[in-house]
Amino acid sequence: MDDATHRGEEDRSVISTRRMEAIVAALLFLFGAVFMYQSYELGFRWAVEGPQSGFFPFYVALIICAGSLAVLIGTFRGHMGSDDVSFVEAASSSWCCRC
Repeated sequence: MDDATHRGEEDRSVISTRRMEAIVAALLFLFGAVFMYQSYELGFRWAVEGPQSGFFPFYVALIICAGSLAVLIGTFRGHMGSDDVSFVEAASSSWCCRC
């Protein structure tokens, strides 16, 4: 096998940056949604004696969900990153087995 063919196999993209951004944004949205639900069960409103125990975590989780939703929409619209940019290449995915 010559060097050009071997280099072509190594330069193959495993996953693009846009796809990885979408995966991370979806996971963060899920994380925020779980925390919002748990904070809702604790109570997230303002009571007579002050904020209930889920008040602060609910709104932090709401901000996390809103931010991750904005990134997710941006990745699907194509405004963030490019499909041509590789996040992981085939050569770097086999770093432990240099055969």
